[in-house]
Amino acid sequence: MLIQARLIWLGHVLRIKDDRLPNIVLFSPPSRAKRKAGCPRLGWEDVIKKDLKELGTSWESTKREALNRLGYWRSVRSPIGLRWLEAVASC
Repeated sequence: MLIQARLIWLGHVLRIKDDRLPNIVLFSPPSRAKRKAGCPRLGWEDVIKKDLKELGTSWESTKREALNRLGYWRSVRSPIGLRWLEAVASC
């Protein structure tokens, strides 16, 4: 269910204008703040790209599909997609 929520939010963010706060925050380069040594935490965009890779789709095709709000919503909310998302989430 978490993957589905992220994909719904992604569709919303991709449809809004680039100068709005969600786009600025989510797609701007990271700050110059220092992190502790080790594996850095994944950012929101990294997690989304990982989800899309698991779904077998690309970032560009998702951006194109998100412009068709109803079609994107149906593909994310479809029962087949839900079963697949649940199977991926349980792994």
